[in-house]
Amino acid sequence: MTPTNSYIQDILTKVNEGNIVLFLGAGVTCESDGPTGKQLTEMIKGEFPNVNQSLNDLIDVCQDVIETPPYSRKDLENFIIKKLESLQPSFSHKSLTLYDWTAIFTTNYDDLIELSYRISEKRLKPCEIIYTENFSTNPADRSKVKLFKIMGSIKSVEGESGNMVLSRSDYHKALIRRRKYFKILFDFLKSGPIVFIGYSFCDRIVFDVLYDIKEIWGEDRLPWSYALFDKLPATSEKQNFQFSSRKIIPIECSFKNFVGLLSDQIKPIEKVKEKIFTIDYKKSKLKIKYDDAKQYSEYFHILYNENFNVEKCEKENFFMDDYKSWYPFLEGWDFQRDVYIDKGYSRIANARNITGCIKDQIVNELKTSEIEKNKIILIKGMPGVGKTTLLKRIAFDFQEKGVSPIIFIKEFRINFDYKLLDSFISDINRQYDEIQQDNVHVNPIKPIIIIDDASSYIRHVHRLKDYLTSRGRSVLIIAADRSNEWDTIYNKKYFFNLPIENIYEINETLSTTEKTAIIKHFFSLDYIPSLSSHWENIIEKNYECSFFATIYSIVHPSRKPLDIVIKDQYQKLNEISKRAFRYICSFHQFNLPINMELLVRALKCNYTDFISDVINNNCSKVIFEIQDDIGNIFYKSHHRIIADKTVKNFFGDPELLKSIYLEIFSETLLTNKIERDICEKLLIEHIGPNAKTQIFTPTQQKELFKSICENNKIRSLIHHWGLIELDDENYIEGERLLKLALETPKDSIESYRSESDQNILTSLGNLYSKKGISELKNNEIEKSRISFELAESCFKEAKHGDFPNSYAYHAHALMYIKKAEKKSDFAEKTDLLGSALAIIRTAENNLNEDELQILYELESNIWIIIGDDKNINSVLEKIRDQYNSPRGYYLCAEYLYKNATKNKIIDYDLWFLLV
Repeated sequence: MTPTNSYIQDILTKVNEGNIVLFLGAGVTCESDGPTGKQLTEMIKGEFPNVNQSLNDLIDVCQDVIETPPYSRKDLENFIIKKLESLQPSFSHKSLTLYDWTAIFTTNYDDLIELSYRISEKRLKPCEIIYTENFSTNPADRSKVKLFKIMGSIKSVEGESGNMVLSRSDYHKALIRRRKYFKILFDFLKSGPIVFIGYSFCDRIVFDVLYDIKEIWGEDRLPWSYALFDKLPATSEKQNFQFSSRKIIPIECSFKNFVGLLSDQIKPIEKVKEKIFTIDYKKSKLKIKYDDAKQYSEYFHILYNENFNVEKCEKENFFMDDYKSWYPFLEGWDFQRDVYIDKGYSRIANARNITGCIKDQIVNELKTSEIEKNKIILIKGMPGVGKTTLLKRIAFDFQEKGVSPIIFIKEFRINFDYKLLDSFISDINRQYDEIQQDNVHVNPIKPIIIIDDASSYIRHVHRLKDYLTSRGRSVLIIAADRSNEWDTIYNKKYFFNLPIENIYEINETLSTTEKTAIIKHFFSLDYIPSLSSHWENIIEKNYECSFFATIYSIVHPSRKPLDIVIKDQYQKLNEISKRAFRYICSFHQFNLPINMELLVRALKCNYTDFISDVINNNCSKVIFEIQDDIGNIFYKSHHRIIADKTVKNFFGDPELLKSIYLEIFSETLLTNKIERDICEKLLIEHIGPNAKTQIFTPTQQKELFKSICENNKIRSLIHHWGLIELDDENYIEGERLLKLALETPKDSIESYRSESDQNILTSLGNLYSKKGISELKNNEIEKSRISFELAESCFKEAKHGDFPNSYAYHAHALMYIKKAEKKSDFAEKTDLLGSALAIIRTAENNLNEDELQILYELESNIWIIIGDDKNINSVLEKIRDQYNSPRGYYLCAEYLYKNATKNKIIDYDLWFLLV
């Protein structure tokens, strides 16, 4: 086989595997009798004779047309569009649509490729066209072919960044877009080359493209690629160097001949009949179209029959959290805690004895379809008590029997689409109604929505319930999180009414019955050789009745203490695997996976080296791979506890951890949808000012946000960067950033999909309020007046929007309370406090009752300042009794103590009882 034939065969093999990125130039347009770049240049010179006729470069000629009167850019654009828009796809163009290209990049202005995909009835898949600077895509989603228009398009809308690149100014502006395209190109090049077709390597644009690709990724990280020519150019030593230095192999093969080879040697993939997903509900089978399921999967994971597989897997894989099948739950390998299955399970909360287990409550909740009885069940506990496994057990028990559809909210989303979720619930209810015969009335379907790591979604948890209730949807929401993380966020910032009978705390300590049951459980699984009481002694003395320690020590083959195992595993890794595990743990300590593309980019290696040097290099018990419905691949550690301990043991110093994040963020592409979701959640929920546990100083936080925000104008990230500056009392910089966030376009018209104007305006109002208080303190009266007026304006505007919430009202009322505290004159003080009370009364009329607790607490402070005992008692009783809130009891106790201290009388029995 000649070298050329060998190269062609390699290309065809890669096409068959779906591992080729195409780069298409003007020579491809010639197949439809379109002009080459050189011919178009001459046409332009002929149409606009006053230009410098000695120029030969297309961009230079276009630039001269624009600068030469009486011509205009519009004249030039119209001429080029007229020459290109009438072109029709050739047989070769339409043939391209039959094959599975990883992606297609083109420097052509025309729309022949996208038109081919639009009109070809036999196309394998549709085409997603990307020609603007601001785009978002997912390289792992192969349901569409991504077409990147590097030089713009004749079909671009006026004013968009995707206009045709015609002048030097355009060319330089388009560099930003081009570099974004070439950065994400690497995510498509996982296991295949680039094939250039239709280029003359005398064209300057080609070498610019190759130079950019090489500069961005480096020679070592890109594969050898191919360039197809109608006729191989005569090569000199210099030209050979130009090809080899750019890792390009030139091949003599025209576009038409290449398509012929594809037709002769590769059988086109038959277009798969549209896939349908199904859900069993009672005795009915509900159907979801593939396109709908794919759209749902961006925000939540629905448990369909098709992915509810029970293929066998090994017990070891289940206990290492390295499994994808539901088989372990069918076999009952998970140990079910008393809190889930024991009907007589008893717990004490707020001095009340509550009896009943989670499973029974879910069964009872699903019996009612009254939307007014939609509830949230909260499951809390220390790390390692089995919360996530319990959520999967719930999903299995209620889906497997067709009792309720199961919806998991994706754990790395910072926002999600309420309307899309409502649309899904509406669709399955419509289908279920249509299936029923003789117009028999049936209760609506009541799905279970499961939210793990719920404190990250705490502002959505009750809003989602309220939203679906307002839409007439019957649902049950089950949320779970670590106790400390939920309690910190709930008590500090996000209050809503959550009855104590709906809250379950899973104990880390095994109960007496659980000790006996867990020995029987692991004996049945062949992990324990006997049912001897010896094992109870081991659990009590060696493991201190700890659930996690017991499970870990029984199933882990080493039987070594966890800290020693972690250190041994980490130190045995090679250098690149250590770096990979550092990056993985820095994310997974917060229960976030890291996507494959970001991990490989951060390691600065290619995909082949990553698989051989990391994944296949004895890392199977340290680094775990997971794959979602779309095909995205993520990496995590065995357990979040492992990640947490690895970080603390090896790189827990904040400065060292910051440097690791900076390494990762330097390679982050927020044009990758999945990557953006993960990094946005990491920064907002775990690094920024709203972090559950603050690791970094304000200076370190700013550095991390800056590293991302300088090149990515994401309004949520800019907003939280501004909050860091606000907390640090850098009012000028904070104001700049918050205004920039407000000016930055939303990702969608839906406010709940991106950072809402309401939230940013509330923050801006807070900034002006704090600035005004500071100026008041410094006796800068006129400055403070202006600041308070600006705050007033922001708060008023922030109270309007899709989701009115308590934050704007609370911040607004608090501003008046803070102003009142600075006043010595009683009349002035009372007037300001009256304004604060008026705001709270307005909130009562406009907000859901669940949102009001935080405002009532603020009201109690107002009456304390005024000194009105009757109103103080009334408000505190409302918080205590109406919301059944521990904070209500605490505030009552605090008031009684302060009041009694003032009067030198303390009823200690009552005080201790309340506390």
